[in-house]
Amino acid sequence: MKAALLLIKDPWFVLAAVLAATSGGATFSGRAAGRTAPAGTASASAPAPSSAASGAASVFPSASVPPAFPTSASGAGPSIQGQGFTRILQAKTPGRWIVDAAKAKDSDTDSLGDAVANAKDGDSIILRPGRYQGGLRIEKSLAIVGEPGQGTPPVIEAAGGFTIESLQGDLRLESVVVRQGASSSGRGAIQAKSGSLTLKKVQVESESGDGLFNWGAKLVIEASSFRSKEYGLYHRQGTLRCSGCAISGSVKQGLYVGADATETYFADSVISDNGSGGGAFLNGPTVFERVQVRGNKGAGVWVARSVTGPVRLADCRIFDNIGAGFLLSGGTATLEKVEIYRNRESGFSAGGAAGSARLTDFKSYENGDDGLGASGSVVLSVLRGEITGNRDNGVWAGGATRLTLKDCRVNRNMSNGVWAVSNSRVELDGCDFTGNQGKPYQVGDEAAVTGRSVPALPKLEGSPAQGTR
Repeated sequence: MKAALLLIKDPWFVLAAVLAATSGGATFSGRAAGRTAPAGTASASAPAPSSAASGAASVFPSASVPPAFPTSASGAGPSIQGQGFTRILQAKTPGRWIVDAAKAKDSDTDSLGDAVANAKDGDSIILRPGRYQGGLRIEKSLAIVGEPGQGTPPVIEAAGGFTIESLQGDLRLESVVVRQGASSSGRGAIQAKSGSLTLKKVQVESESGDGLFNWGAKLVIEASSFRSKEYGLYHRQGTLRCSGCAISGSVKQGLYVGADATETYFADSVISDNGSGGGAFLNGPTVFERVQVRGNKGAGVWVARSVTGPVRLADCRIFDNIGAGFLLSGGTATLEKVEIYRNRESGFSAGGAAGSARLTDFKSYENGDDGLGASGSVVLSVLRGEITGNRDNGVWAGGATRLTLKDCRVNRNMSNGVWAVSNSRVELDGCDFTGNQGKPYQVGDEAAVTGRSVPALPKLEGSPAQGTR
């Protein structure tokens, strides 16, 4: 009764309560129980969540600790009703929450935020078709799953900031759409800070930032797709295993693997139609198996000069990219049964800093420049290669390149079979260089091509004119 009189007599108390209820995001922790108070208010039953420092994150953060994000971003409330106090709820079935935007009688709530706040570690949240407010910081182990048997997956969305941020614990998302609006300021629709995050049949879309940004979590992704205004999937550090995934239509780049990423594995996936940054930029150890990289506006696969671990591709196809198919700037790469074709620039291109690659059962054909080109201090070995029908040379070697071709066919290229310049050295063993429109072998003044092949190697004398390109 006294509280009611206070509300009537003191309008400033009413105003303060309204302002408190409409500010701040919500952090849902496995240690918190009962009522969760918004940032900036006190609660007897649960501590107020810590507020994040204001200010937007830089595009490429240099700090080892991820920057905090604003808690007052528009639309980042805990429930479909908007920001405010979280309702105290109990699931009808212990450990299993049913969330229904249509407020069906058998549901527990119409708010995903309320379900997350009240759920305990290990609980499952079944999400029925509808649209649900994101902006959720989750610090507990949960499964958020779209209800099976429904034709339309539920949508979790946020107009500003991130949509879902996984801070710790084991979070699993399945059969949902996660969407970040055009007015957002966060790095990703989904941000994984630590713990583990599993995605299965999840569609991730961002109109302003990255699709998924991994700060250091253990990621397991299956049958999911990513499209964004920036990077489809930005894997800064931690581990990532992805199967049956599609990274397509991102404006800047499809996949970014950072130098601090300890593991990246992709299988049976497609990286396609991404922007000028290309399909995949690899600066950490990476394995691709049965992956297609196609139609990107930059290089298909680019291995960075400072890559921190080996890169291996097996049974992959790289084609129809605007840049080179495979660009090696450093590190060690192994390609097994890889086909590279119809790229606008070279099929395989290596140069710059010292690097090495071994190509086995390799095909490079119908590319807009050389089938295989190398310069700088690069060591390449090609076994059973087919380098055919390219618009310039089959093989071009420059700088201090050391190249070995064994049991290779280099045919029908529009310029020379092999053109060696500068101080490069090319060793041939059982190769076929017939049918090229230029010379089978073009050798510059200081270069050397040795070994056995068809046609037989003549006594080649270089000239200064052949040392330039």
